[in-house]
Amino acid sequence: MQQEVVVVGGGMCGMYVAYQLAKHRPDTVVTLLEQSEQLGGTYGSIWDEHGDAHDFGMHLFYEACDERVDAPLREILPLEDWHIWPGIQKDVAGLYWQGRLQTNSHYLDLRSLPDAVRESLRQSLFDAVHSNANWQGAASAGEYLTNKFGADLAERYFAPVLQHLWHARPDELAPYALRMVSMDRVIWSDHDEWVDGSSDERYRAAIAIPDQRKLPPGVRTSPQRALYPKRYGFGHYIKQFEAKLVDLGVKVVRLAKISGLSVQADQRIVVDWSALGESKQVTADWLYWAVSPFALLKSLDASSVLPSADMPHHLGFAHFHLRHAPKMEDLYYFYCYDPGLNVFRVTNFSAYCATAATEQGYPVCVEMHYPSDAAAPTVEQCLADAKRALVKLGVTTEEDIVATGPGHIHPFGFPRPTLKNQQAFAEVRSRLNDAGSKRIVLGGVAPDQGRFFLHEILLAAANDVERIINE
Repeated sequence: MQQEVVVVGGGMCGMYVAYQLAKHRPDTVVTLLEQSEQLGGTYGSIWDEHGDAHDFGMHLFYEACDERVDAPLREILPLEDWHIWPGIQKDVAGLYWQGRLQTNSHYLDLRSLPDAVRESLRQSLFDAVHSNANWQGAASAGEYLTNKFGADLAERYFAPVLQHLWHARPDELAPYALRMVSMDRVIWSDHDEWVDGSSDERYRAAIAIPDQRKLPPGVRTSPQRALYPKRYGFGHYIKQFEAKLVDLGVKVVRLAKISGLSVQADQRIVVDWSALGESKQVTADWLYWAVSPFALLKSLDASSVLPSADMPHHLGFAHFHLRHAPKMEDLYYFYCYDPGLNVFRVTNFSAYCATAATEQGYPVCVEMHYPSDAAAPTVEQCLADAKRALVKLGVTTEEDIVATGPGHIHPFGFPRPTLKNQQAFAEVRSRLNDAGSKRIVLGGVAPDQGRFFLHEILLAAANDVERIINE
């Protein structure tokens, strides 16, 4: 029996669901609705006036280590056309903290602190490391940090960084806020001392190796690899993905707007949408919603009062070409933990994709976060702020910036990982479960379930696809 499925959201999650349904249930009519001009979300690219691609910061594809996810995404592009980074090579990252760029690791390096300060921290740190405190089940980032590293270290060093990144205190943030920027360990010892202590699982969970490139064989237990197309610009991959969808019969609709949703007595969903002057009503057997559930709740009930949430940061991307390689060694990217610059992350594309560097120079991207209570930045402001930041951070000199690429202000901003937002998502999900159809499936980012990274999102989507196929 033929089914009709409407997928809302043309990011990687929505594209994956549409692909799997069309491939494994060719009798299914699949419509993919995307409100912007292109598919892929942040895994797409910004295209300049020359038709060249510029990625939205660093977006490698990290394997889910589940063939239901990994195999379909590899089918879009042959394996020989990917860079594949195993082990420690899958994520070579650093951070800018206390006025210097750390290229050895992306964890806070406490070895640079004065001896007297380190001595004052030592006892509480190792009491926490060797205790049985339940940091894994912590209700907030603050509780996690205190249980894992001790209250002194959590308050003196982690709290200011989190305030800079998210404009919130640790006890206002969800624990996954730490995973988003890899703040679950600290560097305390030199290499030999770390090796001696690493046989203790509790030590290894809290104390990081001082140089990420020297991780001994066998310590990393996950087989997860990172992939990036050999041709620079993830947007080229997205275009191939879209072509595959069309070949499979998926109806791809860009600039689509949902004007109404309703649930019939038989649980089927009536979807009213419009795009480029075309209006259509579809009665779908399933609705897969891969964007904000707040928008879904409003579409089902326009009178619904949404739960209070923290507004997202304004998010901007600024691209530049440098005459010489950026002064980042082999880092793929680094986070900025020091206040005053609005910089979230700097990405060096040519570190993991050799074809990124061309006669134009070495491309870099600066991701800029601006507080939600400030005015939204213009593209020009974002580019100017980012250019100054590259110089101040020591990545390059002003004379070495040979070309300014496109800038972009993300229309939806960057969601803050606060407990308030986590609770708001949970409340919306509960209300949708009470009021909506059992054939409306929520996918995508899920702060209430700690789901943020793409491979986690796609693993959940794989389970959703199986449910739709089998019911």
